[in-house]
Amino acid sequence: MNSGRRAAVVLAIALGLFVSFSLPAGLHAKDIRIAVPGKSLVFLPLYVGVAKGHFQSGGFTPQVILMQSSLAMNALVSGEIDYATSFGSGIRAAVSGLPVRGIAVYLKSSPFFLMARPSIGTIRDLKGKKIGITSFGSATHATARAALRLQQMDSEKDVTIMAMGTEPTYFAALMNGTIDAAVLTPPNDARARLAGYRELAYSGDVLPEPSSGITVSLRKLREDPGEVREVLSASLKSIQFIIREKRATVDLIAKDWRVDPPVAVASYESILRALAENGIADQAAIERMIQDAKLLTKSTRAVDTVKAIRELTEGGVDYAIDAVGLPQTQEQILRAVRSGFPGLYRGGTALLIGLTPPGTQVCLDTSLFAGGRYFTRTSGGDCRPDRDFPLFIRWYREGKLKLNDLVTNRYTLDQINTAVEDLESGRIIGRGIITYL
Repeated sequence: MNSGRRAAVVLAIALGLFVSFSLPAGLHAKDIRIAVPGKSLVFLPLYVGVAKGHFQSGGFTPQVILMQSSLAMNALVSGEIDYATSFGSGIRAAVSGLPVRGIAVYLKSSPFFLMARPSIGTIRDLKGKKIGITSFGSATHATARAALRLQQMDSEKDVTIMAMGTEPTYFAALMNGTIDAAVLTPPNDARARLAGYRELAYSGDVLPEPSSGITVSLRKLREDPGEVREVLSASLKSIQFIIREKRATVDLIAKDWRVDPPVAVASYESILRALAENGIADQAAIERMIQDAKLLTKSTRAVDTVKAIRELTEGGVDYAIDAVGLPQTQEQILRAVRSGFPGLYRGGTALLIGLTPPGTQVCLDTSLFAGGRYFTRTSGGDCRPDRDFPLFIRWYREGKLKLNDLVTNRYTLDQINTAVEDLESGRIIGRGIITYL
């Protein structure tokens, strides 16, 4: 088995060092093609990453391509694009059998608003009317269906849902009266309100699920995990920039979306409320999306997380880490690691970090240990500073330990209180560095 094609092992190393290093320059820019269904603030982290050079600093030249979500999924598989930002469409594509996976989210819930003409006062008034969305199976489609369903309305019989490609297209159609309602995102929802249009539903109330993020093909994950890791890092840096740099982000919104400052500020606040600070979606929301996708695609395929991991890594990973602390995740990490062969190579290691409440019982299949798998835990990190720190520094200097890739936040010494607040609130998604020299 080619060990290079196994899943890359990511070690979260918590070093007590407040020292800032510099990564050697010399990376050659590589083109990456990223698809978006429209220039919407739902994808703000992508546009911030491009504008502020977060992708470029990782050695990439990002090309943002306008493409409908349904087409983007097939383009991922064929290799025409490298990444897609329609997370909801990625879930539905994966459930239907396409070899794609969502790996991170931009927003933990979507800032989608069902806006209607001034004469329409309630969702039930939409009966017999036309509603604009981007495409069938998209997050805008899911939002419209959820809002109608809460009012006991059938999205296929009571209204006409029109897939119109991009939001600017159906926003214009709403403004000129061609359609009666539309699922809008900032800043178009603010523009509609100023024009007297009514808000009938907010996705955070009817469908608290992520819609934008990073979706990638299984082939890309297998063949170029380093690139995927760098793209993910750039996206997380962009999210942190939005959180910490309000003025710069509002200015970017006003300039790139050509809106007045009040609209830009209102749009920023809507996005900030929904932003996923660490790029991770709520597990319950993902499960709901999977079940909804099964209903929408009429799929009967069962989604087996461990099976998907083992298929992706050709038999299992070398290390699986449970940082959640649930009985089911502890059982999953043991099944996710590869088996060994006596005298030839050892099996994978399931590493327990998250702790279950005292008295919790976990059921494990003991036959899994016969394959040479290991199940262990950490103990305060098991670190001996006198022995390990010089080793870590040597590995860093040799390029084997990429500490700079872990740094997502930098502070001066007089910002130490801000650093502590960010640490306690969870806004530091990697490592924070205080530079005081």
